[in-house]
Amino acid sequence: MHRLFWKLFLSFWVALLLFAVGVLLAASIYLGRQHENREFGKALTLIESLTGDAQTIATRDGMEALKAWAHEHDDELLMPLLAVNRDGQDLLGREVPQRLQARLHLYMNGRDGSGAGRRAPLLTPAGEAYWLILDYEGASLPRLVSRPRIVAVQILLATLIGGLVCLVLARYITAPIERLQRAVHAYGEGNFSQRAGAQLGSRRDEIADLAAALDGMAARVETLLQSHRVLLRDVSHELRSPLARVQAALGLARQRQGANIEPELDRIEREADRLNDLIGGILSFSRLESGAHKLQRELVRLDLVVASAVEDACFQVEGADCNVHFRNHVGEASCTIDLPLLHSALENVLGNALRYAGKGEIEVRLERADNRYLISVADSGPGVPAQLLQQIFEPFVRVDPSRSGKMGGVGLGLAIALRSVEALGGSIAAHNRAQGGLEVAISLPA
Repeated sequence: MHRLFWKLFLSFWVALLLFAVGVLLAASIYLGRQHENREFGKALTLIESLTGDAQTIATRDGMEALKAWAHEHDDELLMPLLAVNRDGQDLLGREVPQRLQARLHLYMNGRDGSGAGRRAPLLTPAGEAYWLILDYEGASLPRLVSRPRIVAVQILLATLIGGLVCLVLARYITAPIERLQRAVHAYGEGNFSQRAGAQLGSRRDEIADLAAALDGMAARVETLLQSHRVLLRDVSHELRSPLARVQAALGLARQRQGANIEPELDRIEREADRLNDLIGGILSFSRLESGAHKLQRELVRLDLVVASAVEDACFQVEGADCNVHFRNHVGEASCTIDLPLLHSALENVLGNALRYAGKGEIEVRLERADNRYLISVADSGPGVPAQLLQQIFEPFVRVDPSRSGKMGGVGLGLAIALRSVEALGGSIAAHNRAQGGLEVAISLPA
């Protein structure tokens, strides 16, 4: 969770750490070099050089120029550079630490009084003597921070490294967002075939999840648009046929003028009923497809509901050669479910079996497997070609369209059954029986 959050957090944290470490490392190296210079006697050469420069400035330009020179060099050096006279007073009026008083005495008189270690003083135009002293103990991190020019190159390098890390991170974030933006623009123009997730490679974070969600949305919208176009085409076709027959029947009725027109009126009534059923099926399918149906769950006896649906089917085929049998292998089966949706699914599956069972038998079974109820409806009809077993649950798909005029089917029954069962949290599938016929199995949560 929050993988991108942690990447951002850790990246900025690492960038700050790199910058801080770079600054501290630069300061440490600089301080080390200064102490190294002191240990190897290089400081003596530096002091002699500085004293010579200061003497030249004092002799040529006077005390004010000497003070300006002392200010300038103190700002450029990490160690404080003091110019102290015999009385222990600094040229720039700064406080002289006690530890430097002993060093001043050494520079003036030598280590053992013999003059060894004595250092030539800086003489002002007024004849006053000053000794230049580097305060190594005064080199500290606060002094370094107040004089950034001392380690300007190191700080600049640390800044560039931190900036590079932030640049890589910014590109890492914005690049996939630009791809998502292009994909969304394509969707806005009606091109739902573009996919953003494939362009992100093996990336696994919130942006990749967003791309996957967009791809899923685009695929769903593309499917719905295609289904919409197919639905409009099929609906227009299905409505055109009964309307043509109604027009033909009306034409015949007008031609007979007073003769027996009952057959034509019966035909008009049948076609009107067919149109009514078709429109009702389309409305039901549309509500289920769009998710407009609001589930109203209630506790029901599933075995009684299936038995009632079988009884209704038997009433439809009363007097025909088709027989419907119900076998309950569960006994009392209670579950919480939307009863109208369940009735719709069972009615359409049984209706489909009745159309194609011919003179054979229809077997309805109620079983339980773990935490699910299984309702299977098996007929003894011709079955379905294997390549169409999935397509028969799409609207207006019929194995033999020519049979719809005789049997009354419009290819919406199983499509409505599929959407109804899915809305109930179940699944539905069809397969051909080994002994012939088609079996449709409905699985519902118990």
